[in-house]
Amino acid sequence: MDILRHGKLIGVTAIYQIIIQAVSLISGFLIVRLIPTEEYAWYTIANTMLGMMTVISDGGINSSLMAQGGKVWQDRIAFAEIFSTAYFLRKRFALISMAIALPFLYFLLHKQHASFVTTFLIIIALIPAFFASLSDNLLQVAPKLHQNVIAIQKNSLTVSLFRFLIIIPFLFAFPFTWLIILLTGFTRIYGNAKLWRENKKYFTTTNHINTLVKQNMIRQVSRLLPGTIYYCFSGQIAIWLMSLLGSNTSVAGLGALGRFSLIFSIFPAVFGSIITPKFSKIAENSKSLSVLFIRIQLLGLLAGILITIIFLLFSNYFLLLLGPSYSHLDLELVLSIGASMLGICAGFSFSLFTGRGWSIHPLITIGVNLFAVIVGIMFFNVNTLKGVLMMNVFVNAVQYFMNTIFCFYKIKSSKSVS
Repeated sequence: MDILRHGKLIGVTAIYQIIIQAVSLISGFLIVRLIPTEEYAWYTIANTMLGMMTVISDGGINSSLMAQGGKVWQDRIAFAEIFSTAYFLRKRFALISMAIALPFLYFLLHKQHASFVTTFLIIIALIPAFFASLSDNLLQVAPKLHQNVIAIQKNSLTVSLFRFLIIIPFLFAFPFTWLIILLTGFTRIYGNAKLWRENKKYFTTTNHINTLVKQNMIRQVSRLLPGTIYYCFSGQIAIWLMSLLGSNTSVAGLGALGRFSLIFSIFPAVFGSIITPKFSKIAENSKSLSVLFIRIQLLGLLAGILITIIFLLFSNYFLLLLGPSYSHLDLELVLSIGASMLGICAGFSFSLFTGRGWSIHPLITIGVNLFAVIVGIMFFNVNTLKGVLMMNVFVNAVQYFMNTIFCFYKIKSSKSVS
């Protein structure tokens, strides 16, 4: 019965996620076609920076909430204190994130010939979207632990449809980057308001900050944050290099190819909603911990290889979706998909071990990734889009092997101790 229940849950989640990604894909491809190449280059930079700000403001807080909340997920009061503490820390980290990212965003937009007024409007429009992200992931933890992922999927679908219905009509008359980002932020605020109401089923809202929980979270964040900050830069190294060294056309091409990666965000969504919470609740000495981990790795790799081959065989047809400005990027498309697949697999392993409160020492994470980036820059021509994507494949492969080996090591070590 447990297998049937989880199978049904995965199936329903996958259906919702397919619809959500279909709406997002249509929106994304229309945005590529409707706004000028120059605007799309700025949109790519701003959207990437928003993602970086969101990750830095988290710094491992969401994973810590999942790990500590997983121990008391049935206790409304105890979980409420953990959530309140996580949200308190998240808001404090937001200030650090903005202080790091916004000056860098201004510099990159200026480098790509955006005017002062355009840059100012983009930065102002980014703020509502960023503050909406502060509670977005945290509000999904309680429903995930209670395996009520359908509520999360319904909320995501509502937000995606709302965003599509608002943004696309505006773009026909006003094809501007700042407008897309501003409207995206408002739709996410609406979605978060619905998530707050959903969370009232699982815990009682409180402003009490638990000192012990705060110390545990800070301890985990202190281990994860240096690596997280570095990962934000190294994980998007292709965007940063193209923004600094490439033309508007190269940046726009990189962003346009990245639209296809949205197709595969169904995998992290299903994984984070179902597999990670299940993995975090398995006992340390359970044999099923090793079995589940190995199955995840094999399925992830096989799916990644198959998807990359499909894009290799039918690249011309996929590029038709982007329009004539990007029709020559056959090889670049395959490299982009290959890098995305490796990144998703690396993310699977990272999600698994952080969900159990494990973390790689920041010096190891930064050292290995920095070595991979330096080697990649030395061996590939990073002045071109193809060279940057080849380097991205290499860096993501190194990240995948590091995360997978560490997670496997922790599983074996915990079983030996038990």
